[in-house]
Amino acid sequence: MRTQHKANEVSSSLDKSAFSLIKRRANLIMLSEQDVTNFQILFKKEFGTEISREEALEEGLKLVGLMNNIYQPMTQDEHDEIERHRKATASKVTKNINK
Repeated sequence: MRTQHKANEVSSSLDKSAFSLIKRRANLIMLSEQDVTNFQILFKKEFGTEISREEALEEGLKLVGLMNNIYQPMTQDEHDEIERHRKATASKVTKNINK
């Protein structure tokens, strides 16, 4: 409880994005200067809008964090099992879609 109170004090003294950045860095997600630059370039190309280095860093860290959360490597056996299941259920799914 005391740790949470301390975290609340810290977060109130920092703006939201800075606190978010500190939390992500504590989880060892880091981007190099080149990564940030590349993210800015890709963002402009995709959305037609330039973003600051700070925004690029924050959004890049969010993207890397998301990928860390959703990407789970699997073994060949796990992949094969998923493929067997997909093939076994594909015709049932197709029938339901065509109804």
